[in-house]
Amino acid sequence: MRSWVTRLGTKSFGVRQELVQDGEVAIRSDVVLVVFDFGLNTSRPMTDDERAHWTAYLES
Repeated sequence: MRSWVTRLGTKSFGVRQELVQDGEVAIRSDVVLVVFDFGLNTSRPMTDDERAHWTAYLES
């Protein structure tokens, strides 16, 4: 299984995961994760620390 960040937005980011079998991609998943404030019950912008963390996994 291989995972990486495909996109960083203001309030969300994309992640792709691939499972390779016998040298071929057998399964690919693209998901969008939204940064959420459960106290306010709404999405929120990423903090600078969160953005720095996820940038390390960004692959273009």
